[in-house]
Amino acid sequence: MYRQKTRKSAKLYDVDHNEYIDYLLCYGSLITGHGHPDILEAVQNQLHEAGTTIFGTPHKLEIDMARKLIDLYPGIEMVRYTNSGLEATLLAIRTANAYTGKNKIAKFEGHYHGGYDQVLVSVNPPLERAGRPEAPTPVNESKGMPDEIKENTVILPFNDLSATKSLLRKHAAELSAVVMEPVQGGFIPAEQDFMDGLRKITEELGIVLIFDEVKSGI
Repeated sequence: MYRQKTRKSAKLYDVDHNEYIDYLLCYGSLITGHGHPDILEAVQNQLHEAGTTIFGTPHKLEIDMARKLIDLYPGIEMVRYTNSGLEATLLAIRTANAYTGKNKIAKFEGHYHGGYDQVLVSVNPPLERAGRPEAPTPVNESKGMPDEIKENTVILPFNDLSATKSLLRKHAAELSAVVMEPVQGGFIPAEQDFMDGLRKITEELGIVLIFDEVKSGI
């Protein structure tokens, strides 16, 4: 448990007054540290001008932000805002299901995409239950999840293109999407050849490819 002590640094202090360097920085969203003066000023200006930082309905600032994102990342063609990464993956998978007419998804062992049943499979599977490295066995991450979740989730081996291709070809008729963290856990990057090969095979098989990038701050 942490308490607030300083406003303009990367330091955190716990209830016992121990000091820590905040390397997490809210998974990258606080990359400028706590209480950066420019950010505080911008937030205060927004509150002064509009009376709020959020409206709950569409606003011109959302359009301005979307255009800025598209300028920064040329591969982005459209922007949709969500309240969390969980909500983003859930809606992306739902869209993929609607687009393809299929309901089974594939995800990579060790990748986290939110706390809902459909993706909470084989995030931290025990080795004795995880199966073979080249063909992982789906393992529910929590009690209370129905067994049929495992039947609708194909688990893929990260950075193993040959095995991933084999599994995708085997289940292609059932899969709507592949969802993955391009940087697993924020610190294990996908190899470039793996990414290129995955893009090619999913295009070939008509499977939507979803990148879930939160924890690296990109």
